[in-house]
This record gives sequence, structure tokens and C-alpha cells, in this order.
Amino acid sequence: MKSGKGSVDVLVQPIDMNPASVAKCDCLYGVDMKIPADSGEYAVSVYRRWDHKSGADGPLQIGSESVTVP
Repeated sequence: MKSGKGSVDVLVQPIDMNPASVAKCDCLYGVDMKIPADSGEYAVSVYRRWDHKSGADGPLQIGSESVTVP
């Protein structure tokens, strides 16, 4: 990624997209990540995707924010 204005898209999804059965829970998760970037301003968008058993496995944007890296 080069210095200056840019964008970062992050996709959070299960490791196993084809599980043998559904999890049978409605759990909340905290997700932390470190994204190495040069200094500058970035538009960061976060997407989530469920596994294939959910029937809704397309990426869905869940948030975006402008971030300044010193």
C-alpha cells in the first residue's frame, strides 16, 4: 500500500465455509486486527460473510470509517 489517500477492505468470514452442521448458537464476537499501512488517510470498510449453510453467504458491509495513520 502506498502513502497517501487509499482504501482498505476487510472481510471477516468463518474458516470453514462448508461445515458439517450449523453452529446452533447466536454468538457475538469481538474482532481485532492490525493492518500495516504507510502514514496517510484511509477509508476502511469491514464486511462479513456467513458460511454456505446460512443461505446468505455473500459479503455484507457492516461498517466503514476514515482512519488516519500517523
